[in-house]
Amino acid sequence: MFTPDELPYEDPRNLRRVAIVTGANSGLGYYATLHLYLHGWVVYMFCRNREKAESACRRVYKEADGRMRNLPSHAKRGELLFHELNLTELKAVDKCAKEFKKRGEESIDLLINNAGVMALPPEKTVDGYDIQIHTNHIGPFLLTRLLLPLIENADGPRIVFVSSIGHYLATTTVDLSRSYALFPNILWTWARYGNSKTANIHTAKVLSLKHPHVLSLSVHPGFSLFTGLLTYWTNLPYIGWGFVIFFQIFNAIFGVSIEELSFAVLRAALSPEFTAEKDNGKYLVTYGIEAEPSSAARNMQFAWRTWLWTENELNRHGYLLNN
Repeated sequence: MFTPDELPYEDPRNLRRVAIVTGANSGLGYYATLHLYLHGWVVYMFCRNREKAESACRRVYKEADGRMRNLPSHAKRGELLFHELNLTELKAVDKCAKEFKKRGEESIDLLINNAGVMALPPEKTVDGYDIQIHTNHIGPFLLTRLLLPLIENADGPRIVFVSSIGHYLATTTVDLSRSYALFPNILWTWARYGNSKTANIHTAKVLSLKHPHVLSLSVHPGFSLFTGLLTYWTNLPYIGWGFVIFFQIFNAIFGVSIEELSFAVLRAALSPEFTAEKDNGKYLVTYGIEAEPSSAARNMQFAWRTWLWTENELNRHGYLLNN
């Protein structure tokens, strides 16, 4: 079984390696941040809430204290920094990118688009998009495009999109121009989620063609149903307890720990076995094993349509016009 201990360790005194992890304060994002820190990386924690991010920092420092003694002698700690990001507003994403560029980093070696939501009821963001499509796809798409100049400045840069096996639940044509706010929500919420996660795979594939020297990968990290993403369902009145029992049984049979969710992402992010020349645009699953996504996800006609629709929407709102 793969573990992050197999990945290369950096010495920040000799080489400054900069990573951005969105949603870094909890779940998969927290453990990805922890391991990058233990591997000597400078990690920018892109989060909505400073207080939660700083609390996560303290937990990382404490956890690192206990783990360092079991790491190789050449392992050195990195650095943790907070940066505010709200993916549900285009204006906030644009502000985040502009303020990050003022911090003086000359390059970004790694961008992990991890933050997201799952199976929410229909809701429109301030920009007029379904909350799942906006948070899981449009926001990360804009952030990635705005930061690409700094990513391209790095030596061997990588972009990792945290997708999901839930992309198999997408609608047949993966039409992001439709909201699919239909009855019953208990079914259509998963279609909207599937569309957003298929869009992650599409974005990685098109990026691999448009920017072939940047390694772009999408990842299904595995099943772990207690990361907080399903709180909406478990908190429902009367029937929430039923979902709790179902999720517990499902997780016991198919699940991995929350920390193990991060392993596929870390392998995609750091392993020297993956290169832009031979692996660009690929899809990985639990523990970083290469796999084939759904037919809709690997359909390049659909992928280009997703890309162009998203680009046109952002242009309509006044973004990417000069990028």
